[in-house]
Amino acid sequence: MILENFFPHKHPEVRAFSAANQTDLVFLPTYASWLNWIEAEFAAVRYFALSGTDHRSHTE
Repeated sequence: MILENFFPHKHPEVRAFSAANQTDLVFLPTYASWLNWIEAEFAAVRYFALSGTDHRSHTE
């Protein structure tokens, strides 16, 4: 699993769950969320959905 360096991701329970389910935790470097492909997908959806609109938020 690819994870950001968010403190709860490193909690002992998360590490135990990972070990019990035979998965490896791979942490992205600090301040490198741009390496996480899903961040790019979310940005593209946000720009596509809000492009050409004057909506400042989802609730508008």
